[in-house]
Amino acid sequence: MAKNVWISNGHSTRYLRSADDRGQTPYEEESIQNNMTFAEKVYEAVKKIPRGKVTTYKEIGRLINSKGYQAIGQALRCNPYAPIVPCHRVVASDLSLGGFMGKKEGHSIKRKIALLRAEGVEINGGKVVKSSLWQESQNK
Repeated sequence: MAKNVWISNGHSTRYLRSADDRGQTPYEEESIQNNMTFAEKVYEAVKKIPRGKVTTYKEIGRLINSKGYQAIGQALRCNPYAPIVPCHRVVASDLSLGGFMGKKEGHSIKRKIALLRAEGVEINGGKVVKSSLWQESQNK
């Protein structure tokens, strides 16, 4: 039997009509995704990266259907949800460390290296070892 429900994506709440008895509709997930900001989509994708693994800005772009890799980096630079959204687990496509906290060198990068190593990520010559690379398609 259809009923009306309130749904929330954690940032906004809205009214949804014609849900089934479990409160779900085939459009609910799509509607939430469409109402998310670009940064929220980035954060949701980054939350999927398991501890001890890294992924690339390009892979995050693939997950959210965007080629705005620099914009992904900017969203992560402004990440208000660290460490719940583990932005330190995102690296460049060549497996170099990329940025951290808006910096590409100095204390910020040393901190990124320390966080990754504490999780078991191997880093050699300023690059992440390929065995630490994660892609969502590996888990399907």
